[in-house]
Amino acid sequence: MMKLYYHQIYFVSVLLFTYINVVYLLQGRPPIKQRDQGKRDDKPIQQPRKNSRELSICSRCHDMYILSQKEFQSTQNKELFCIRLLQTKRCIKKSKMEHSYCVSLQMFALETGVGIQLRKYACKAMKIHANSIVNIFKSNKKKKAASTMCRYLEVNKNLSEPRHCGMFGDPHVRTFYDVRQTCIVAGAWSLIDNDHLAVQVTNEIVQTTESTSATATSKVVVIFKETDSNCITQKIYEATSQYLPAIFKDGTKYSGPKTCKTKIHKNNDDHISIESCHINTTIIIRKVGSYLTFNIKMPFEYANKSRGLCHSGCPSSELVDSTSFFENKLNHVSSSNYFPSTKDAMKICSRANLTDFYYDSCVFDLLTTGDKLFTKAAHTAMFDALHLDPKLRLRRDNSVVLQTEKSAKALQSSNGRTFRNNKSLILSLFLFVFYLLWIR
Repeated sequence: MMKLYYHQIYFVSVLLFTYINVVYLLQGRPPIKQRDQGKRDDKPIQQPRKNSRELSICSRCHDMYILSQKEFQSTQNKELFCIRLLQTKRCIKKSKMEHSYCVSLQMFALETGVGIQLRKYACKAMKIHANSIVNIFKSNKKKKAASTMCRYLEVNKNLSEPRHCGMFGDPHVRTFYDVRQTCIVAGAWSLIDNDHLAVQVTNEIVQTTESTSATATSKVVVIFKETDSNCITQKIYEATSQYLPAIFKDGTKYSGPKTCKTKIHKNNDDHISIESCHINTTIIIRKVGSYLTFNIKMPFEYANKSRGLCHSGCPSSELVDSTSFFENKLNHVSSSNYFPSTKDAMKICSRANLTDFYYDSCVFDLLTTGDKLFTKAAHTAMFDALHLDPKLRLRRDNSVVLQTEKSAKALQSSNGRTFRNNKSLILSLFLFVFYLLWIR
């Protein structure tokens, strides 16, 4: 009778121990034996009962289960989790059949826990099999290998050559092919659209005069397209003239693997940059007063396959003839205290150390808006362009306004000489006629 009593106590103890281990496994915690071992063994075991290979074989199924739980917590995909449970169940069965030393209370507890989870999520009703996908160990290795392939590789020097595009001010555009234009383009316009990236800007009218309407950029939307989920998921960034956020619209700061991210850097409230490793692209957006400037550097192979203003430039109907504009302004004296004269605008832009296309843009914006913040916009745009495109060469001789002024002075000088020559000729004719009359 006493012997039977002891057997009952032993059986209840085993069941209780197994139940506790199952609970721990369901919670993703190690079994009691593993936890207690870490507490009481301050030194490594000198003579383990099983060698390292045996230990790794026996713990493989437990590790598979723990990884499956973590994957389920992030994906919340029940069908995938059920497949992982079936793979874990198969692992347990195989380990018990091929390795007798793996038969233990921990393995029994794991098997019981897997069975509970299979019933909990009604996996039996799903049309799935353990071979439906590769096991989680191979899947993780595949993802790790894929992440190393995300980084942009320079295959051809010409195709990988970085190209710059920028938009700033009234607005003024420098395309990927170094075409420089001043446009009206009010409303929403596509700057870039290719297989990897899309950029759209919104320009609003800031000043209307008799000769032209001044517009400036108030919103920029950048969309990184999901070409490879291992390298990037779709991300949208939206900048407005009121705020430059430090995160994408979904609340995240980056996308992609740790070795090759697409991430946002916020330098200050008026300056952000976005770097995308997998397409080797850098974007700079600045807030100047109530308006935005945009600059981008990307490889030629992507820039050349793009659509939008950065590739094709502005439509002819939206183009401003800078030469005609400056000719009219040089011959016109401003009667307004708000709008500076052409000479004053040129002095302001010269003091800002602007040159070439950026000098012309500064003068143009001052004459059309009278807002000196556009001088700062031109300066930051020139700085970012030189930073993103080290091969950019700016020359003062390329300035349209300076060339127009020079031509006007030459024409004025020529007219002056013609007038003086005509005056001398008339005087000579008068004297000749007077002489003829006198001799008569």
